[in-house]
Amino acid sequence: IKHGGRYFVKRNGSTLCAFVVPSKNPVAARVAASHTDSPGFKLKPNAEFQKEGMTMFGVEIYGAPILTSWLNRDLGIAGRIVVQHQGKVVEKLVNCFDAPLVIPQLAIHLDRNVNESGPILNKQEHLAALAALDQRDGYLEKLLKKQINYQRLLGFDLFLYPLEKANLLGSDQEMVAAYRIDSLGSVHAILQGFLQTVKPHNNLLKMIVFWDHEEIGSTSYQGAGSPFLPHVIERILMALNLSREDYFRMLSASRCASVDLAHATHPNYSDKHEPRHLALMNQGIVIKSNAQQRYSSDALSSGMIMDLCQRNKIPFQYYVSRGDQPCGSTIGPVNANRTGMLTIDIGCAQLSMHSARELAGTKDHIYMANLIQVFME
Repeated sequence: IKHGGRYFVKRNGSTLCAFVVPSKNPVAARVAASHTDSPGFKLKPNAEFQKEGMTMFGVEIYGAPILTSWLNRDLGIAGRIVVQHQGKVVEKLVNCFDAPLVIPQLAIHLDRNVNESGPILNKQEHLAALAALDQRDGYLEKLLKKQINYQRLLGFDLFLYPLEKANLLGSDQEMVAAYRIDSLGSVHAILQGFLQTVKPHNNLLKMIVFWDHEEIGSTSYQGAGSPFLPHVIERILMALNLSREDYFRMLSASRCASVDLAHATHPNYSDKHEPRHLALMNQGIVIKSNAQQRYSSDALSSGMIMDLCQRNKIPFQYYVSRGDQPCGSTIGPVNANRTGMLTIDIGCAQLSMHSARELAGTKDHIYMANLIQVFME
């Protein structure tokens, strides 16, 4: 690690930190952070089984997806496999998209109240994915071996995903619809803003970090609750021959922007939102706050972001949940607790959060990338 250098480090393939070392010794860090995972369905270790003459794949629920949004969709399988190949244990990425699966819904004739009371889905019995209409032992391995040459399958982290591509909606293409906008939309905006400011600062360490496992609590060795980020920061300072006192002083002087999606006001359910804090798509950066610190924003961190927005003509708005509506959370409070950094929670307004097809505003994405750029500078 050298002054003025640019580096990145990965943790377990799904968490990443990239940073630009300042030209002189760093006195503070500017960190923009988000998460790489999204709610969905993960294949069980012994996923494949036969039932009624059909090949099925059993799944576990990952995070909190809207289950009904996954029904009747063409689904691919993607993720990581660990294999034995040429005498070594290696990991590979796979994307099986040419033999779609489906989770078929029960016909209305057999569920007469489905439109009144909604489908009642048992997570064990009703969400297995249909893979083929005949019994084929080893069907999953046949799919995988079309992608990767290996000798023996040792393990996998494989997820279902919707095959429908992202699309721009509206007369002026003012909306984007896709799976995993939460929070790959934030990851992309952070990355785009960061890439515009890779010139080393005089004494600010510029960092971006994308953690895994936010949707299931961040308590893993590659999650925001792990020591990954503080370890990286300490190792940078050690490489520059700085002391542990310098490390603690730097943490207390640093600032983190936790970027995740925010609940846009739903036109069909406006009574679900706090009437004086309506977040609207394409109306700017959403500053999220919660008295219970489910979001990490406070007056100081919010004021800093509002000042940046005003100085750079970036629109912003506020989000607070209804007093009778539970509030979600993000990696912001987790990182603030782990590192002691002053942290703010911001995001772009979004509809259909946690569904298989989410919706966001295209202008907001550009606003966020611009904000991250000036935040780093």
